[in-house]
Amino acid sequence: MRKKIIVFVLLAGLGVFIGLQSCSVNNNNPTVPAPVPTNTPTNTPTVTPTSSNTPVVCATHVILSVTSSATTTVAANYTYVDQFTLGVNSNPDAVTVAVSSASATGTGNNLEIAFYTDNGSNYPGSVIFISGPRAFTASGPSTYSFTPTGFSLTGPGNYWLAIHSSVQFQPNQNSSNSALNFTVSGHFPNPFPTPGGTSAAGAPWSYDMDTCHP
Repeated sequence: MRKKIIVFVLLAGLGVFIGLQSCSVNNNNPTVPAPVPTNTPTNTPTVTPTSSNTPVVCATHVILSVTSSATTTVAANYTYVDQFTLGVNSNPDAVTVAVSSASATGTGNNLEIAFYTDNGSNYPGSVIFISGPRAFTASGPSTYSFTPTGFSLTGPGNYWLAIHSSVQFQPNQNSSNSALNFTVSGHFPNPFPTPGGTSAAGAPWSYDMDTCHP
């Protein structure tokens, strides 16, 4: 009886030893999970708002002109708006801005224009067109022309012509402020900031705008 017990214990011990060896072999080769791919963030381009109106058939040209001679310095990165009125649907075919001086010229020192709607209370609303930039080519008096073609502004109604400069400049403008002109910091903010601390009344600045209607 004692021999049988000893043999049983030996066999049982051998079984435990074999089981441990088997586990040891399996754990030496663990399965490595496949790496999880990392998503690459994609930048979404900012879309410049434009008018969806179809250009009208041009028959009559009307020049909207604001003539000014005095100059006042406008700081860099400011938007300057002036209200104008259209009697009928019109294409704004060309805009020429008179500038007395610019603090820097060449690539990156730019002037741009934009159009805003009116909010119904003689104040700028939302952007409907932004031009491409024009580099200042002279530090002294000069004019800069833009051709905002391809759309129409619905009339009768009020709109706002805006200019923005990346550098300090002096547009030709009147010496007194007007309730229909505003300046605000930033590049064509959309919508235009509400009246008060963020915007200030400005003086009419000099430009010619060729509008065309049926």
